[in-house]
Amino acid sequence: MTKNRLANLNQYLDRMTRSTGETSKSQLVEFARGPVIIDFGCGSGVLTHMLAEKYPDATVYGIESCPEIAAVAAAGAKENEIICNSWPENVVANTVIFSSVLHEVYSYPTVENPEPFDIIRVIAILHKAYNMLAKDGILLIRDGAYCNEIDIAKIRFKNEDGVYWFKRFVKEFKAPLLCDQYECNIKENSVIASKCMIKEFLYTYTWGPESWPREIQESMGVLPLENYKKVLEILGFEVLSATEFTELGYNYHIGKLVEYTTVSGTPLNLPHSTMFIVAKK
Repeated sequence: MTKNRLANLNQYLDRMTRSTGETSKSQLVEFARGPVIIDFGCGSGVLTHMLAEKYPDATVYGIESCPEIAAVAAAGAKENEIICNSWPENVVANTVIFSSVLHEVYSYPTVENPEPFDIIRVIAILHKAYNMLAKDGILLIRDGAYCNEIDIAKIRFKNEDGVYWFKRFVKEFKAPLLCDQYECNIKENSVIASKCMIKEFLYTYTWGPESWPREIQESMGVLPLENYKKVLEILGFEVLSATEFTELGYNYHIGKLVEYTTVSGTPLNLPHSTMFIVAKK
């Protein structure tokens, strides 16, 4: 575990989950059902604790593979929580939740699968969730939205070093992009690039320099929403709802860093940050 990862975690908890009403995390709690709930990739346990408090008669498993972060989750666990580092054995779940974790599964290589950015890992873990669920069990996915827009937009930085960070992004970001053409204007402190490229940059840049070493390794989006739905249906799920939107926190924090416009300067809404899927076995 690196200091950068811990800094990123603390920043996320402070900024994005201090008020659960500002994020879609609280919706996960409302859609969940017991008596057995699994929160995969639970981090420091913010969502796991919320679930345990909302459903005191349920058993809530928080799965976190990093020992340092799992220890934080365990320290705050309620009586009906079990924090573990892998899927529990001989457990049939009524709800399985993936909150902001599938893009990490996609991005990072493993011993078994050493290639980064491999969709096979995501499909495998969704298949595992299907097998863990009881009949009519609920799958909840909250993760980064995928942007497939290749038309051009512009960002003008409010900080003097903004173009420097964009050039670092171009050099260091290794995930696949549909279009990676760009043009920097030092005098104007701006960049023109495809919307899909700008989206991945902005949602990396907003976390700040301390979190950059980890965030630059991750692709925020994994699949277009329609492709996610097709994968789930092939695995046997019934998709009940699938939506995309931008979390309010991102509008505020990115708005402090850049102006996002058309090339001619007309303001644009930020690319969607989040996709939210509810499916049933």
